Amino acid sequence: MSELVKERTIKLNGKDFKLRFDFLAITEFEKSTGKNFFKIGEGFSATDTVSLIRAMIVSGGEKITFEDVARGISPSNMVEINSIINDLVSDGKVKQEVTENIDSGSDSPLAEEHQI
Repeated sequence: MSELVKERTIKLNGKDFKLRFDFLAITEFEKSTGKNFFKIGEGFSATDTVSLIRAMIVSGGEKITFEDVARGISPSNMVEINSIINDLVSDGKVKQEVTENIDSGSDSPLAEEHQI
């Protein structure tokens, strides 16, 4: 694995999934949402959150539906998932844009109590 590609594991619905943050994940997110990933914080929604997680799971080699990802996120695992996403996007402009937009009041469910 390249130093530029980061991977982490999360548990959804009792199953472990590898999240992989790379350009495949970015393009998968863009295809599913129609949004530019590098402007991710502009109006970031719950749907975007689920789409991003799903895109990173797909990039990690698994097939999963949007609905299964959404069902797997709950108040009990949201903080852990937030921490993992923070780690995955912790470099460069992506983190800066996400952090700035969350600080300015994004409605992302992952941003509610813990900032990325």
